[in-house]
Amino acid sequence: MVVSSHWVVRWFGWLNLAGVITTLIVKGYAFTSVWCLYAAAASVILYSQFRARRIAIPQADPAGASEAA
Repeated sequence: MVVSSHWVVRWFGWLNLAGVITTLIVKGYAFTSVWCLYAAAASVILYSQFRARRIAIPQADPAGASEAA
């Protein structure tokens, strides 16, 4: 995520890294459980960004695909 060309995805990558470090420090004994909750919340936020079309998903060009063949 950190090396994505989309700035929103890049930010989520950095937030995930910060989240995993914070979770490990604060709740190391319950890391798996707390991380799953955090990851689920981050996934919903990322999905909403795609759904709102703030992150463009490249579409395959059928005409361009035939030229390459």
